[in-house]
Amino acid sequence: TATVMPSDATNQNIEWIIENLTGKANIDENGILTTTSPGIIKVVAKAKDESKFISQKEYNIVISVGSQNENFLSSYKIFPNPTQDKIQLQIDKITSAGVILVITNTLGQILTQERVYESLTEWSIAQFSGNIFFVTVIDQKRSATKQIILSSE
Repeated sequence: TATVMPSDATNQNIEWIIENLTGKANIDENGILTTTSPGIIKVVAKAKDESKFISQKEYNIVISVGSQNENFLSSYKIFPNPTQDKIQLQIDKITSAGVILVITNTLGQILTQERVYESLTEWSIAQFSGNIFFVTVIDQKRSATKQIILSSE
């Protein structure tokens, strides 16, 4: 997020820019960031008024939210989302090697990691602090990540 000061400035518009350093991401006109590959990116917020003030910050993408392999992404489902406690992972075609499931928080910290061999498995995420988590499924050649929301209602 970015805030234009003073709050009553006549031009409140901000231009969002991404510099893909070693990672890749996209950002829309509202500042919503979608990451597509791990690495370092720089997010730049530029005031569109006469001040042309710029604020920038580098981020290290640990696990990307976007996926470059949509077929793999659509081959598994994580539900319910949002959830109040448990999530289920359903994999359409699982090999004898299984997949690795990694659940991380918004800081990229690994909360749990496990190799899965079943086509339907279940985990509780209620014990973790926070309400947004990322579930990454990794097979022998690909990985894909989906966001999960822990709801109190």
